[in-house]
Amino acid sequence: IILKMPIIIRDINWEETDTNLVLHIPMKGAKANKLDVLCSNKYIKISFLPFMFECYLLHLIDDDQSKTIVKDGFIELTLTKQTPERWNKLSHADSDNKEIMKTIREDAVVYISEKEKQRSEKKSSLITSNKRESVREQIKTDNDDRERIESIKNNERMKANEEIKHFEIIQQQKNNLSIQNPDIVKEERSLVKKEVTPRNEKDIFQNGDVRSVETKSDESVDTTPLRDRGRIAVNFTPRVFPTPMRESQSNLEQDWLRKQIESRHKTDDDFQTDLSDKEKDIDYLKSKAKYALELLNPPVLDNLHSRLKAHIRRGAAFCEMELYPQGLLDYEAALKLEPDSEQIKEDVKRIRNFLEKNITS
Repeated sequence: IILKMPIIIRDINWEETDTNLVLHIPMKGAKANKLDVLCSNKYIKISFLPFMFECYLLHLIDDDQSKTIVKDGFIELTLTKQTPERWNKLSHADSDNKEIMKTIREDAVVYISEKEKQRSEKKSSLITSNKRESVREQIKTDNDDRERIESIKNNERMKANEEIKHFEIIQQQKNNLSIQNPDIVKEERSLVKKEVTPRNEKDIFQNGDVRSVETKSDESVDTTPLRDRGRIAVNFTPRVFPTPMRESQSNLEQDWLRKQIESRHKTDDDFQTDLSDKEKDIDYLKSKAKYALELLNPPVLDNLHSRLKAHIRRGAAFCEMELYPQGLLDYEAALKLEPDSEQIKEDVKRIRNFLEKNITS
């Protein structure tokens, strides 16, 4: 990494009042987004590579009130003095001392870091207080709404109770009046009966002018027959692999199946001469043993020997297909049927040892 020494800017203009300092620093053709400004209470630094301006101020300033403005070709830096007075000089007398300037730079970095930390904590505290205040306002609003709704319910409840009481009073007055003057009640009932009695009780069907009207049935009735129901038979393509079929893997799968069939047919010559092609197929032996076990239900003493042979043959078929866990289950079932067979015990032990060795490895 090659480090280049910055070029110190010295051709600046500055002016002052009792409260402010105004510095005009040329930008030397730099862009505003390339500026880096560092300002503490006694040190300022403005850098835009390869140029840099720094100053150890004569007295303290209020960095919070100070501001930087970028104008056409120069930077206007307005500094607010902590104590209103005339400086008559911008930089401190120790500005040329390298050790003191190094300490001033470090102090400025620590000062700005502390101020940023305080500002961040203050902002976080303000956000927290605003959230709490908003929660309080929301709770207050909810309580007011709840009280308002409860007040409306109480008013409606009181209004309904008053109406019920008023109705009961009126009914009680009517009952009392009917008890005192029963003749008045009878007269009222008779008047109501006269009003509802029909004036003409003549049978209207005695009039000869009445004609019967026959309803005509609909001339056209939709008699379209319903469609006959049918059943669609679906035959799924048999597949050895549990994964979906992919055209890109078809050749590899067929090659694997061919090799499996060839390996299953590799037996001794003497053994091959005694068996047919179907009996040499391990899948055929496995399915045959499975079908035999299904036919040997329910398990009784008469078919024990046949079930024993079926379990042993299917277990052997599983082992030939390298499905040793399934084969072990069949051999264990055979061992339960004939616990005294040393040959079956030896086969079960050999399969278990093989499985444990593969699991541990």
